[in-house]
Amino acid sequence: MFQVTGAYDKYKSSMEKIGKALNTYSDNTLLDKLYFFELSIFSFLCGNNDMHLKNFSMIKTAYGWSLAPAYDLLNATILNPEDKEEMALTIEGKKKRLKLEHFVQFGKALGLSPKQVSGVLKRFRVMNKTASSFIDRSFLSKEMKSKYKLVMSERYERVYG
Repeated sequence: MFQVTGAYDKYKSSMEKIGKALNTYSDNTLLDKLYFFELSIFSFLCGNNDMHLKNFSMIKTAYGWSLAPAYDLLNATILNPEDKEEMALTIEGKKKRLKLEHFVQFGKALGLSPKQVSGVLKRFRVMNKTASSFIDRSFLSKEMKSKYKLVMSERYERVYG
């Protein structure tokens, strides 16, 4: 999305601007914006605060241009605890202290219906225990597993209460 948005710095943009680029260039706009919304929620909940413009791309398929499959999905928060930002790009003008209302408004700004936004949020709500079990089975050290779960727990609490 770096080239598509005409950016000069991969961190100086917003998630809404990517949504506008999808609106302009995607051949399956609604599906791509829904997928993009899911990636945004996932990145926040999992502590991936390094999803900058170069980590979102478009790909040309037989069906036209679409949002590329996700890549570079990792919990950068536990690797760089000095970075206090929770997202690399702003959502509703914020990079930290994000709550449910910011994501609901972001979904609305993307043009998603309240039912679509609610559906995504419900799917992620029930995935907390599953995600935690994946962390338990990972090759992370005990200390990193604990830090990962702490980040997720705090973020789930803020979004879901």
